[in-house]
Amino acid sequence: MKNLIKILLILIITIILVYLFPTLKNLLLLILDFLLPFIIGFTIAFLLVPIVDYLEKKKFNRKVVAILILAIFIAIIVSLFIFVLPILVKEISKLIENFPEYYGNIVNIIIKTANKLNIELDENKLNINSIINIIGIKYEEIFNFFTKIIQGTFSYLFALVLSIILSLYFLIDYNQIVNKIKEYFVKKEEE
Repeated sequence: MKNLIKILLILIITIILVYLFPTLKNLLLLILDFLLPFIIGFTIAFLLVPIVDYLEKKKFNRKVVAILILAIFIAIIVSLFIFVLPILVKEISKLIENFPEYYGNIVNIIIKTANKLNIELDENKLNINSIINIIGIKYEEIFNFFTKIIQGTFSYLFALVLSIILSLYFLIDYNQIVNKIKEYFVKKEEE
């Protein structure tokens, strides 16, 4: 119970510090980026360790079982991704195919809004560039947005690969890791 209260106090103090010092937010995000593979790896191990423990009790080698279970888990995730990706591509192609209709709807909304606000628009000059200018989107912002997505994708792919490697380590040594953590907190509580 004491440890839970300590953790809650640390979280509250962290939130207050981030609110008071916004630059601290960047430092915390950097720390979170560093810890993300460990968090994901430990979460995967936490989910799979009951299966590994069960099979180890049935006299299977823990390392072999951990590798097989993790491989099956990854295969399931990849299979789901393979099934979802075509649906996503199909939806994006529908979006591109229906773009002229969406464009027409946007033009109608702009015209109706302009009429309600008593703003005169030349309907013949409403093209995609003028709509983008009306909405206030800048090409540089769109380019920067997609650049960040690409950079983030590579960053998260690296984090994912590292997470899988860490989850294998956590699966193999899960019980020892948990025991060490318990020992640490018991020692802290006794002090």
